[in-house]
Amino acid sequence: MALGRQADLEGLALGKAGVNFTPRGIVADKTLRTSVHNIYACGDIVGPDQLASMAEYQGIIAATNAILPVKQKVDYRNNVYVIFTEPPLAFIGLTEAQAHAKFGHKLQVYKFDYASMRRALIDGSTTGMGKFLCDGRGRLVGAHILGEAAPEVIHEAQVIKALKKPLHKLNLVTHAYPTYAQALVGRSSQLAFLDKTGSNFLVKAALHVYPGLANRLNLARDRLAELPPPQLQSRTAKIDVVLEGDANPLEQFQINAVYIDGGTCVIDLPAELMDHDERPLVAAYSWNGSTDPRNLMLNCSRVRRVNGLGASMLVKFSARAKTKGQNLSAFGVCRDLRQVFKVTELDQAIQVHESETAAFQAACVPAVHSTVKRLRNPGVSLNLSSWAKPISELFVPEMPKAARNLNVHGRRPMGPVHGFGRLCQKIFRLHIRDVTISPQEAIAEFKQNFPGFQPSYNHFYATPEGVQAGEIVLIDSITPGGPVSTGVMVVYADDQSFTFNTPQGHPECGFVSFSGHKNNDGTIVQILGLARASDPLYEAAFRLVGSKLQTRLWTHVLTSLALHLGVTPDITFDEEIVDKSLRWPQLANLYYNAQIRTLIKEPKRWFSRVGDRTGG
Repeated sequence: MALGRQADLEGLALGKAGVNFTPRGIVADKTLRTSVHNIYACGDIVGPDQLASMAEYQGIIAATNAILPVKQKVDYRNNVYVIFTEPPLAFIGLTEAQAHAKFGHKLQVYKFDYASMRRALIDGSTTGMGKFLCDGRGRLVGAHILGEAAPEVIHEAQVIKALKKPLHKLNLVTHAYPTYAQALVGRSSQLAFLDKTGSNFLVKAALHVYPGLANRLNLARDRLAELPPPQLQSRTAKIDVVLEGDANPLEQFQINAVYIDGGTCVIDLPAELMDHDERPLVAAYSWNGSTDPRNLMLNCSRVRRVNGLGASMLVKFSARAKTKGQNLSAFGVCRDLRQVFKVTELDQAIQVHESETAAFQAACVPAVHSTVKRLRNPGVSLNLSSWAKPISELFVPEMPKAARNLNVHGRRPMGPVHGFGRLCQKIFRLHIRDVTISPQEAIAEFKQNFPGFQPSYNHFYATPEGVQAGEIVLIDSITPGGPVSTGVMVVYADDQSFTFNTPQGHPECGFVSFSGHKNNDGTIVQILGLARASDPLYEAAFRLVGSKLQTRLWTHVLTSLALHLGVTPDITFDEEIVDKSLRWPQLANLYYNAQIRTLIKEPKRWFSRVGDRTGG
């Protein structure tokens, strides 16, 4: 029965009557009229669902339309569905994935576990959960209950949805305690009321003046939702540094620092640069309380692997050195690594010397003081298959007609080295608490579905090759300032991470790296953005509204990935200003501003399309 039933239409001679039908049943329109104007059909032979409740509803519509001249159309948006399993499953409206795709960051999700419900504990039926979805106006757009009494409780949610009333309107409606309706619909309406109250302008102003009230409001909400006490997230980056006593913490990271003549420090880079954290490099010359050296030299002789995160780490380290007035240089850079430096423009932030001797001469340090010769390894090479090739300007092949294809072709790629505004690092982490999902699987799904994970106002147009090193992805977005067309280049991609680089005119000059790594209870998928606003206008826009919009964007993307993988969207966010200085020499970036150029070209493009349609 669960697999459905087949319509038994034999013997009715529908063909002689002129009624169209298929193996699935009779074909009818939205008024339930068949291909013959005076014959109507309803029930299982019409579908779309073979449910007694739907058949009853269709029977009323079909009978009314057969008699009255004014025809009604069927509307299945308020249907209720129940699957009588053990425990039963009842649902209405949109799924969380559908609601997220439609409403984005405005979606509110209220979830309750049966394990903490008083009535479920009394009945011994603690398996199940309830979930209620509300749009930006607080109206119920979907509800899903798996557990005891689900078929009965779902009808209260169905009435709220059908009447298009905000869920918080039920806040003052009492529910008998302890019941499943109180634990599910009652609590969700109270949480919705608290959220509505917290978003009120006057309440937000009061909470800003009295932050202690905000803590009480959050505490009340957590108690009502019966959430466990918040726990600090432990960092899992492999190169985190903890300084204890006089011990040198850098030995475990294979980072060695040698001071020469007091004013120069040589730092031996490890064999792998696969993480964004630059603190071990900073600690390499400051862990024992030494004053900051005037010259910093990076010995790259051992480096044999580097990804987009490693490039971000070196960008941050160079920015910190510049703010302190330190001279940063590198030697032992093999040919392959030099190519990585070029494609990421690190060679314009770090002075690369042909040899160790040249580096010491530039720092006015006698070569006789060199103590790092033992680390030389001239035979080291890198696997460049995951890296894009250095190019002077971007080339855009034939792309989808829907894409504007503006402000990318002919522009040169520009990472965070050439931005104007503050250097900001934002990290978004999706905690996948499922040991069966590996980082490689999560990143593979990310690559394959990346354009579809974007919010409705952000359109990504990838090439047929997808997210591969060197490929161009065009972007058309709608922002508070109007439409903007730009793109990104995939500068690095392997099975566990990929990194985007921005072109001239993009709102940001920077890298965006997507990576995954194992955690104790599953996998963490991370989005790391390291960028400067490309010009003064973008810097002002980011300080006003852009930062919040960007946070919503990447939270939306990670939520889409979580729902695609079938896991809870458990997302955390960290932000750090690496360099607060503005770089006025980069003022010329304003000439390539993609927002301005899109606004100028959009009317011309619109009139061109109108002309094509009218033949003018």
